[in-house]
Amino acid sequence: MQAFLMKHFFLMLGVTVLTSVVATAVPFWGVMLYYGFATLRPQAVWAWSLSDAPQVRWSLTAMLIAGVATLINLSSILESFRNNKVLILLCTYAVLMLLSMLTAFNPNTSWVWAQEYGKVFVMFFIATLVIQRFWQVRAMAVMILLCLGYIAYHFNSLYFFQGGRLDIFHYGYGGLDNNGAASLLALGIPFAYFIAISPVGKWGKSRRIFGVMVGLLILHAVMMSYSRGAMVASAFALAWLVIHHRPRLQAAALTVAIVIAVSFMAGAEIRERAMSTAEYQTDASALSRLDSWAAAWDIVWEHPFLGKGIRNSNAYSQNYGADLAGRTIHNQYLQIAADSGIPAACVYITMIGLGIYGLGRE
Repeated sequence: MQAFLMKHFFLMLGVTVLTSVVATAVPFWGVMLYYGFATLRPQAVWAWSLSDAPQVRWSLTAMLIAGVATLINLSSILESFRNNKVLILLCTYAVLMLLSMLTAFNPNTSWVWAQEYGKVFVMFFIATLVIQRFWQVRAMAVMILLCLGYIAYHFNSLYFFQGGRLDIFHYGYGGLDNNGAASLLALGIPFAYFIAISPVGKWGKSRRIFGVMVGLLILHAVMMSYSRGAMVASAFALAWLVIHHRPRLQAAALTVAIVIAVSFMAGAEIRERAMSTAEYQTDASALSRLDSWAAAWDIVWEHPFLGKGIRNSNAYSQNYGADLAGRTIHNQYLQIAADSGIPAACVYITMIGLGIYGLGRE
């Protein structure tokens, strides 16, 4: 019985050991393992199974595997490495984060969050070095979709088979609240579309069905979160995909199918929650967001160059008009500007813009 309960631990251990071996020859697999653990967050989805197992920092282990594998193959990697503007911007962003941490109003808070930023920067740098083939990009896309699809299946199964449980709304996921968990899942919609329309490889019909089904699971999980931000983001993503889809006849059919699917999946409460976005003047939650945005704006102009310090603006937002002490800004761009200054926010937005532009050219 104990061995059965620890099956997820042994599964993850086996995958980690196998990946550490193959990554010495192809470092990409170490990066794949890290982003797999970072997306799935197995400690959250399998908490009931892993609680009695040996405690392992899986993401950190995967980072070390990727780092060592990259060092082993560094000479061959550098031979074919091509620099890019996003990497230069990332290094600039890292320097601005460091300066923001050093000048923070609350250094302890900044130091905690700077460590999290540091992990992101290191893995992004390693990934930029080792991901050099299109098949690797495709493999990453499939892996991310599978992980997000599994998370969406988890929340849907709780809802449909365990008395309508809305765990994603009440508890969030993997340390994220309902908004963060829903935003994570919403990222899977473009990946589902990519898998569904990809012309490469065999099993075309099965792949399309798989992409559509996983996309619907993700969409329903986002709705169950009651996160208006994630709902709006999903709507924009779907609209963008439909507008750019070819041929036009398929785009029209896709639009009708999405409208029908959303109407079927969204109950009265979900529809009311989504529509309340247009009635923000009378919605206390929406008004609190506006107050926190206004507070962030005031912080930005009072400390325009380096901000209050990484993740420091929350501690001071009430002094600038937010409704509660410790209120999060609830806007990624304003949060970065208030925490680390206007230059950091501009670099961050430019990185995103260049990424979108680069994808559009491929």
